[in-house]
Amino acid sequence: MQGSIFIALLQNIAVLLAFSMVYENFWIKNEDSKSLLAKGLTGLIIGGIGILLIYTRWIYIPGIGFDTRSVLLSVTGLFFGGIPTMIAIAITAGMRIYIGGGGVLMGVAVIVSSGLIGLLWRYLRPQWKEKNYALELLAMGFLVHVAMLSSTLLLPSENFLPTVKVIAIPLLFLYSPATMLLGVLMLGQWNNYQNRKAKEELREAEQRLNKELVQAKEKAEESDRLKSSFLANLSHEIRTPMNAILGFTDLLIDPNLSMERRERYNTIIQNSGNHLISIIDDIIEISKIETNQVKAHISKVNIHNLLKEVHQLMTVNAQKNPNVEFRLPVIPENAVQYFQTDELKLKQILINLVGNAIKFTETGYVEFGYEEGAQLTFFIRDTGCGINPAHHDIIFERFRQVGGDISIIKGGSGLGLAIVKAYVEMLGGKITVESEPEKGSLFKFTLP
Repeated sequence: MQGSIFIALLQNIAVLLAFSMVYENFWIKNEDSKSLLAKGLTGLIIGGIGILLIYTRWIYIPGIGFDTRSVLLSVTGLFFGGIPTMIAIAITAGMRIYIGGGGVLMGVAVIVSSGLIGLLWRYLRPQWKEKNYALELLAMGFLVHVAMLSSTLLLPSENFLPTVKVIAIPLLFLYSPATMLLGVLMLGQWNNYQNRKAKEELREAEQRLNKELVQAKEKAEESDRLKSSFLANLSHEIRTPMNAILGFTDLLIDPNLSMERRERYNTIIQNSGNHLISIIDDIIEISKIETNQVKAHISKVNIHNLLKEVHQLMTVNAQKNPNVEFRLPVIPENAVQYFQTDELKLKQILINLVGNAIKFTETGYVEFGYEEGAQLTFFIRDTGCGINPAHHDIIFERFRQVGGDISIIKGGSGLGLAIVKAYVEMLGGKITVESEPEKGSLFKFTLP
């Protein structure tokens, strides 16, 4: 009989080790996000392991046998939680009832009490893993097997005392440490997984950081290149009107200068001065935007009057090229007339976009207006040189000029569209562009 007990214990140990592999390889990953299906499947697997333990028990007397199902189910409750444990309890208890015998009540009581004690320990002592975990596991194992010892009261009276005498010492001094050892093994598996996970997260963080550093370096180099380009453009843009101002001012000193030439030179000096002021204004404005010093001031705006005002202001520029028709479509009388926005910023957006359209259009037309919908959509359409689709995203960046030779000829600081985009977004809108080389451009921006 001793030999059969020894063999049964070895078989039980092997089954429990297999059980720990289920935890390590199936359950431990993403434990908190397990689906009901996964929890149910896990419960079925553990229930199957419980049945296997029942069939590897050692028989004390016919109808009364012992195995390590108490160890299995208590540890299941502690490590797997409610759904898998309750399913495993139901399956194991059902099998024990099916087998029958004089110890059936005790067997079912042991199954239920072991699983419930493991669950209660999990939920009442959630910090048990943090310190003195071996003592925690030993205490839980001791409690489980005191409950198992108490369940011998359910045995037939003639078997009660003989059974208690035989199993009391093994239960308290063998099964309790066995519960602790199985728990320590599974906790080690959990800690190993957490360590592997932490190392993987650290490695991913390092890779992400390296990637971000590379991107930051490339962005810094690009920013440095753009700033150098901007300074070169800025130097050119400032020198051009300054040279005109200084040059034609010298010419005005000539006492023999005709009145006609004097007026023409004065006009050139005035236009150059206005151009210089415009460049300085753009630089100051983009600086204010980047330092969050510009705020929107919302008020009631008459759109019709605003569009007519912009049309009148920009007509002077448009008339310099008789080959370009500058038009504002007729606004229907029933169209939206008032809405809430920052009038000055909306006017500046339109002036910048219309000014660009006029500057880069040699023949054809430039028109602007708005359309109604869920939001107001303003549009500026021209038949100018157009923009390569590859450059649509970058034209709104600071200091960008992508028009090739014509940009050099027409001039510009590369700040106008950056200011436009910043204003549109400040007003809660979004700006887009549709354009192809030699086919003109269509700028649209929506405002809520």
